Amino acid sequence: MWDCSSVGGQQSTALLNYILLEKIMKKIFAAAIASLFVAGSAFAAPTTGEYGKHCAWGLTMGKQVATDCSINWTDSTSHKTYCFSSQEAKTSWAKDTTANTAKADTEFSKVTAPGHTTTKS
Repeated sequence: MWDCSSVGGQQSTALLNYILLEKIMKKIFAAAIASLFVAGSAFAAPTTGEYGKHCAWGLTMGKQVATDCSINWTDSTSHKTYCFSSQEAKTSWAKDTTANTAKADTEFSKVTAPGHTTTKS
């Protein structure tokens, strides 16, 4: 700790207050940085979904539409994430998720089958 015996009373109090304030500010700064990191990762879009980087709605129509998965939906029952190329595609998918999942599963199995040729839209 600091030896304040050679410093006047007011000066030693000011120095101790400064040291204490500096420690508090470092803790606040560290907490702020940590909370930004946690918040950022909580809202980050998944990089892939149930069908990789394919739009789930596109697959229901027999097309391979690329997506970055920034528009996605997670099924609350299966906890699977589905990616979409647009908000409109997501809205269309939501009209009948059970039937659309079955269609997309069938089409995706064709996409991943050996010897499959790509048909992009």
